[in-house]
Amino acid sequence: MTTLERGPSEVDCTWEANLVEELDTLTQTSKTKFQEFADEINQRAKALVAAEANKLHDEKERQLREIEEKKQKVGADLQIERQQWEDEKKSMEHIQKFQSSLVKLNVGGHKFTTSLTTLRSQPDSMLAAMFSGRHQLSTDEDGAYFIDRDGTHYRHILNYLRDDTNLEETLPQKKREQIELLKEAQYCQLNKLETKIKIMMLPRVTQEQLNTCFSNSKAFFTSDSGIQRQTARQVYQSMSHDEHNLSDLNFSNSFFSCTGISFKKSCLQQANFSECLFQSRYTVDFLDADLSGADFRRCGGLTTGGVNFKGAILDNAKFDDGVEQKLLAKLKLQSKDK
Repeated sequence: MTTLERGPSEVDCTWEANLVEELDTLTQTSKTKFQEFADEINQRAKALVAAEANKLHDEKERQLREIEEKKQKVGADLQIERQQWEDEKKSMEHIQKFQSSLVKLNVGGHKFTTSLTTLRSQPDSMLAAMFSGRHQLSTDEDGAYFIDRDGTHYRHILNYLRDDTNLEETLPQKKREQIELLKEAQYCQLNKLETKIKIMMLPRVTQEQLNTCFSNSKAFFTSDSGIQRQTARQVYQSMSHDEHNLSDLNFSNSFFSCTGISFKKSCLQQANFSECLFQSRYTVDFLDADLSGADFRRCGGLTTGGVNFKGAILDNAKFDDGVEQKLLAKLKLQSKDK
């Protein structure tokens, strides 16, 4: 039966059914899309909440770090202030100790005021023994202890006892005055001051003067530590510097290849002899020299060459591992032979 053959009521029912079905489909589709939209909104909201939470957490951590850094800085500042206070306290105690033990001296008519702490600062000295409290000492009418010596240079003695650094800047420069002060240092048994004065009295050799004894050449050798080395300078003329002050001079990379090289009783403190070559047929004489702090590392021929260290002062001198022991053993054998 065609549509035209249907009655009006049948056509209306079919149309309504189709409309209802379409409405149901549309409603279901809308619900689905609404749910998807709602889910997306929820996900975005959760992401925003999580991002905000992370941001707040990071900000909290930053503030905590900042507080901790400030706390540490305040603690460090307090520690510095505390240390400064302790240092100042010790300094004041030191000053009070000095002031509470003042001693008047009359040295050959020259009057000085010092402290027991200063006079006792060098335990092995005569002044330390004199004012140790073990001896009965008499004073003059002014309450000063009399010492029957020439007091002209005793300010240098007391300054040395107060501070034994940078002595070269304060000690007398004229030789006659140095000789007079040396006698007083020997009388007071101040060994370090005596040594300083003796070094100051030695003729000084400059680096420029020393360099005139070298010529440029090259020599390959194996150091006492077994490493291949190359020197760049050769001693080509006599280098006789007995009883001279050659402290802090640079001899490094030198090839000692001639006779007449002598540093007997000289001061070679902190001198640099690193990477030098010493040969057995040419003796380099350090008899009774002061080689404190000198550098002999990476050298060749120290233990087999013609180097004479007899009587030398080698305090804090630098050698390659094992070399110093060999040198000491060699010196002991030389002493036995004598």
